Amino acid sequence: MAVAGLIVMGVIVLMVVAPFLFTSQSPIEQDLSQALQPPSPEHFLGTDRQGRDIWARIVYGAAATLVGASLVVIVSASLGVTLGLLSGAGTVPPAAGKRPHLLPVEP
Repeated sequence: MAVAGLIVMGVIVLMVVAPFLFTSQSPIEQDLSQALQPPSPEHFLGTDRQGRDIWARIVYGAAATLVGASLVVIVSASLGVTLGLLSGAGTVPPAAGKRPHLLPVEP
């Protein structure tokens, strides 16, 4: 399973780095004569109301999604490790350790 996950992640990263390898369509070019076309060899997932290729929009949009998710993971891990190390060293008051347990309660 780990190898399969690594392959899937590799393909996703490759899509982010080189989206032009996975689609020849432009994600922003509009062609109203091609609006709402069903999936075909030319448009893998069809087109939207403006005639834009849906597959191209997904592939090119993956970059923003992956960058955003990576930033969230990096910031969360950095804060968690920092607070964990400080708590373990006894430099953070015990009340600070209780605060994360209260977050799901707040509206």
